[in-house]
Amino acid sequence: MPRHRRRRACERVRRPRGLSLGSLQDVRRLGQGRGEGPRYVSKKRTPHGVALNWLLELVSYEGDDCKIWPFAKLRAGYGTVDWQGKTVTAHRLICRLKHGEPERGKIAAHRCGNPSCINPNHLRWATYAENDADKLIHDTHIRGERNHESKLTRHDVTAMRRAYDSGRASLIDLYQRYGVSKSTAYRILMRQSWTWLK
Repeated sequence: MPRHRRRRACERVRRPRGLSLGSLQDVRRLGQGRGEGPRYVSKKRTPHGVALNWLLELVSYEGDDCKIWPFAKLRAGYGTVDWQGKTVTAHRLICRLKHGEPERGKIAAHRCGNPSCINPNHLRWATYAENDADKLIHDTHIRGERNHESKLTRHDVTAMRRAYDSGRASLIDLYQRYGVSKSTAYRILMRQSWTWLK
């Protein structure tokens, strides 16, 4: 079995200052080397306090158009900002500054349905149920076939219910045909899940 030799200093991997090992591997994988364009694209950080100052100017905004957060965002689209040593969501902070502290169990809800919007006139304190109702109005809900784990479509569920209600198929036939568990099929047929479908 061959012994591994130690790399000499001239053979060691060198990476540019500020470039992580993962980024360096991406550069190698993409084949970008010297003279072939930029080795990597650096993301410029916003200078400290710029995002917060921009947000504070919006507290007194009276317009009705969406004000989209142009700085750092979470994957879901909500803006983030540093406030008193913590990173908080921008829409929740502006709602606190404009409408006061929330009551227990209240969340910052968007009237416009746009998670990146921080217009204080589009934000309000609401319960989880009120926010869920807003999601239905704005068509931003994730239920039924919009859920990435759903095996069934709206058409499948209505077909299952029709077949079961008319006596053409049993519970066992349906869960085997549609590839779902027995409990899932039962909950659908008893209208305990997919409840919004008739």
